Amino acid sequence: MFELKNESCILEASFSQGIFSYSMSDCESNILQAVKKEYYIKVSMKNISSLIDKLYEIIENDYNQSSFKNICKLLYQQLIPKELSEILCKKQRYINIVTKNQEIPWELLHDGDNFLGIKHLLGRIIVGCEGSRPSNPRNRTAPSCLLISNPSGDLPKAEEESRVLMAFLRDNGIKCNYLSHYQVSVSDILMELNSSKYDFIHYNGHIAKDPETREYSFILADNEYFSLNSVSVLEGFGNPFVFVNGCGGKVNAFHTYGGQYVNEGVVIPFIYAGARAVIGSSWKVSDEGARVFAEKVYQYIFSGDMAGEAMAKARAEVFRENPDDPTWASFILYGNPCLCFVNSVEIPELPGKLARADFDDKVWSILELSSKYAKQQGTVSTTHLFLAMLETMPDDFAEMYGKLEITPDEFIDALRKIVETYESQQTGIKEEKLRFSANVKKILVNSGVLASDNKEKIDVRHLMNVLVETKEAGFYKITNLVYNHIRDKKEKYAQEAALRNLFDDGGYIRDEGFGSDMLATLRAALEYAQDQVITTTHLFIGMTMKSGSWLLKMLNDMGVSKEQIGEWLGFVSITPGGEEKPAGIGKIHISQLPTTALLKLKTCRSKTMQSPALILSSPMPPEVSSLISAQA
Repeated sequence: MFELKNESCILEASFSQGIFSYSMSDCESNILQAVKKEYYIKVSMKNISSLIDKLYEIIENDYNQSSFKNICKLLYQQLIPKELSEILCKKQRYINIVTKNQEIPWELLHDGDNFLGIKHLLGRIIVGCEGSRPSNPRNRTAPSCLLISNPSGDLPKAEEESRVLMAFLRDNGIKCNYLSHYQVSVSDILMELNSSKYDFIHYNGHIAKDPETREYSFILADNEYFSLNSVSVLEGFGNPFVFVNGCGGKVNAFHTYGGQYVNEGVVIPFIYAGARAVIGSSWKVSDEGARVFAEKVYQYIFSGDMAGEAMAKARAEVFRENPDDPTWASFILYGNPCLCFVNSVEIPELPGKLARADFDDKVWSILELSSKYAKQQGTVSTTHLFLAMLETMPDDFAEMYGKLEITPDEFIDALRKIVETYESQQTGIKEEKLRFSANVKKILVNSGVLASDNKEKIDVRHLMNVLVETKEAGFYKITNLVYNHIRDKKEKYAQEAALRNLFDDGGYIRDEGFGSDMLATLRAALEYAQDQVITTTHLFIGMTMKSGSWLLKMLNDMGVSKEQIGEWLGFVSITPGGEEKPAGIGKIHISQLPTTALLKLKTCRSKTMQSPALILSSPMPPEVSSLISAQA
């Protein structure tokens, strides 16, 4: 299920007698060098420790992005030799950091351009007195994940994170076993971890040192402790990918024992037990930030990214979306950054005489992705194929995005939403075996004909040309559908923004959002509605009861007096069957306005509503029309 997608550089870092020495292998060179070059820099570990303490002080007390970055720049200047810095600055690299100095936040060192953990694809290798268990691959029909969530029972947000994550994993074909709260005991955890059943293990909950043993532990219900050291001796642990999202425990800790350098902490037992990779946090993080970070990491891993690539992208995105939350900087990857999860996808039977050998790798990956999207429905449609092409070859659609004035992310997200909505509405029986639709078969066969004319494999050019030219494929129909979906969404957002200018968070009218005439009219209408839903009739009463009203003047000019209007309308007070709505003295709630009036408000681009006529759904209600007709 896991494989190495690339070769990584090995960056060895060691400290001795005031000198930090580094050596780095060149993963791009196939020649074994007779000499290994080293880089040296004099370092005061007392100064380094002081900077790291300051870094944690900023994180834990009053996080300031500028101060945080400055400390990270100072650490880089103090720790990285100039010659090595020049090598690291040239290009992005896949780097395994091998060092005993795990207390140094290597991922956060800032070279003046960016943090190393965002700029490069980093993983750490633990140096210790124990080795990790050898790989022990198991044959499984489908990948699986063990989710241990909120075993102490006092972290509801942790369970929310796990439910979202479980749905995401299942959508990606991962079987999940979910343990939470009172379902979790020490024996339950030991038996599951020793079963060799899981490709992924995800924990979110409390971590602390057991008061009696002083060992890092998961905190379970009824103040029970599960010692993490018991994991390291499990012979049936297997080689899973582990994500420990726990608050309260150090990701790693170090001391000397009997003259030997000893590692301890949250991730160490999992590594010694044989985990392929472990992700853990260096400090306590926010629930929401941790949830978002974990989702992004898994999202990239299941889309085919390497582990280090997924971590770098997740750090960059979470930092960009919420720069005032240091969660993005907390998580560390232990393991090879080039580790990649490979989830074999069932491809439907190919049409005609086509075989795997007829397709180049990119087109085959498109077929795999489109088949993955179609698993729920059972049929790979042209929409699934189009979506997979957008994901796999975004640059090829740049012209289309430009003409539509839509970003690639907007288009892809909209198409996904349309597919999800359509599939959720399907009630028919799902096909037992995944298959291609008739139109997709036609596209593949014609692509094969086009490729064979030039004695080539089917590549993206053939697929694109046939997709656009095949009328039944509905390429332009799908494009227009997505465009209209995005346009409607933007219009809806603009309308909601207009309402936010006029109503506060509680749904009550903002006085500053309405002109004085409008407020006087609405308050008078609310009085006649007796705090119920205001109808257009109430609005007309409010307008005519106001001295100096232009509507009253117009009606008077037509020979209708104020008294006649009042007598005719009978001062309508309550909408038949009206439900009582929230209101206070002089306050008007959004739920008390008629739907037609709200539609007028939504489409209004003015921040201040001046005239009551703007929210009337028609020139005048039937009662007033009848009154005027009678006078005539």
